Amino acid sequence: MGRLTLIAILTACVVSVAQADLYTFTFDGGSPSVENTDSNSKISAYMTGVYGSTVSVDDAGIRDNDDTSVDWIGKASKYDNFIRVAASSGDAEILFSENPIYSISGDGYVFDATSGDDFVITGYGAGYGSVENPEASAYLNSWSISFGVGTGTYTTRERDYYVPAEWRWNGHRWVKVRNGYWVYRTVTHTYSYDLGNNTGFTFDLDFGDTGATLITFSDSGVRDVGMDNLVVCDTPAVVPVPTAALLGVLGLGVAGHRLRKKSV
Repeated sequence: MGRLTLIAILTACVVSVAQADLYTFTFDGGSPSVENTDSNSKISAYMTGVYGSTVSVDDAGIRDNDDTSVDWIGKASKYDNFIRVAASSGDAEILFSENPIYSISGDGYVFDATSGDDFVITGYGAGYGSVENPEASAYLNSWSISFGVGTGTYTTRERDYYVPAEWRWNGHRWVKVRNGYWVYRTVTHTYSYDLGNNTGFTFDLDFGDTGATLITFSDSGVRDVGMDNLVVCDTPAVVPVPTAALLGVLGLGVAGHRLRKKSV
């Protein structure tokens, strides 16, 4: 095994463990400012500036904890921005049209849980078709979480009607022969429970070797979710060469070199 062969193998090993490019969207600062905006064009411009290639956002808004109606409980600052589904929409879309992503992770939040999945983020490939109604054939992967939401029952014993006392004339006077009493009935009540309101979590979604062009996120078609500190990767994950294999290659190269030298 010659020196050039060893160099080529070692180069391939180095390439296999190369770090991918990661981009983080905090929705704080940047240009243009996206503080408390429902402008999809501003959000798109901000994300494009961070990512370095065109990102288009639809049906989304940026909020912070300064508005108590959308508080993300647990954030260190009330001015920490986050992205959420717009008020008039069922889900939001983020389109990486020029440079697809291979993974996305970040912080998620559910403001109001539903009876279905409380948070769903999904990736579609280049053949997604319509942003609002992606093709099922372009589906790549999704991540979802559900909390305790449903209905239960309990019973109570309640008064139904009153039976008055019974009196009889004994020929001389009225005599009470039975006291009055209440008749009770059992009533069944139905109630709803929701343990998922104002709940935060982290998510991590990988798309393998196929880049995702379209990302959607929602609360099973409802708007009560948010995301922050999104991290995306623009290169597919690579499998590093195991250390044992690398040492084996080096050993073979050294042994071969010594044998050739000895034979000479």
